[in-house]
Formats: sequence, C-alpha cells, structure tokens
Amino acid sequence: ILRNQRQELLKAFPGFDPDQLIGASIHCFHRDPARIRALLDVLEGTHAGRIQVGEAHFSLSVTPMIAADGRRHGFVVEWHDRTAETRMEHDIAAIIDAAAQGRLDQRLQAAGGSGLMGRLAEGVNRLLDATSESADEMRRLLSALSRGDLSRRITRDFDGVFGQMKTDANATAEQLAGIVASIQRSAASISATAAGIAGGNAE
Repeated sequence: ILRNQRQELLKAFPGFDPDQLIGASIHCFHRDPARIRALLDVLEGTHAGRIQVGEAHFSLSVTPMIAADGRRHGFVVEWHDRTAETRMEHDIAAIIDAAAQGRLDQRLQAAGGSGLMGRLAEGVNRLLDATSESADEMRRLLSALSRGDLSRRITRDFDGVFGQMKTDANATAEQLAGIVASIQRSAASISATAAGIAGGNAE
C-alpha cells in the first residue's frame, strides 16, 4: 500500500521510504507525535479513522495490545488504501449532479475491474444508459409532434416505468393523430358543403 502511494506520501513526508519502515517509529507519519502519544495512552478499544495525504486516502484502525495486568505492549494498526474508492465516490457525486441537471452523457470509468468499484461503475452506467435512451426516444417523438409529424412512434423495447412511458407516449400520439384526422375529415365535409351552398347561391 505504502509503495503504491509513495509519491503522494513524499509530498507530506520528504525522504519517506517504505522499504525502511521496519524498526522505525510510527511517528514518521505524525506531524504532532506528542498529541498522538497522549491519545494512544488512553485508548481502550479500537479507534477507526481516515487520513488524506496529497491525493492518497487511507482508512486505518488502531487497536491497543493490553496484557491481563493492564500493561500496554503496543498497538496493531491496519491500513486500507481508499484512494480509488474516494475517487469513485467523487465521480459518482459529479455524475449524479450532472444527471439531475439533465446531462446524461457522462459515464464512470470501471476502476477496480470485477471488484465492488467495477460493479458499482457498471451499474451506474447501465442506469444512465437506460435513462438516456428512454429520454432520447421521448425527445425525438415530441420533436416530431412539434413539427406536425404525427406518424412517429417509439418502437424500442423498455422495461418498467420506461416501458409505461413509451406506451403512454405512443397512445398520446395515436390519440392526437386520430383527433387531427377527425378534424381533417370534418373540414373536408364542411368544405364540400360550403362549396355546394356556394354553387347553389351562384345558380
């Protein structure tokens, strides 16, 4: 973990070398060792925390090793690199914000392959794809109606609420086309009647 993030750690800790950690003090990671010692001296259970160094994000848990007689022998510290997770969280927030503003063209990069992050990215992208495709079909139908083209219909298959929207949109277009056709027939009938009356008047 520390080798992978060495460049970021060097920004905060010049001279940092992960290969020289064995036998060194954990305080090489602390800007205020005295404050950390004071916290550790009274730590009874496991402490969980998160730290950021440059662009690197870590979560860690600290557990004191306490003997039966109450003496402290040391601490077990577990590190977890959360950099990819944090980046993904930021990207998801940005994409959701964009989608809320009607921009559905952004997608997540599937970081982490088949792991949790990869599956999460894939799921969010599928949701955006389905929403974008349905919205595009609706936009094309409404655009055609606004131009007076009453023949356009949504033919793609959609599931769930998107399928219901398709059904309702097509039914609306059918109804509108029927109303216009009825008006056209009535207009033609009125025109023919008016022409007959005009002809009668002329005679």
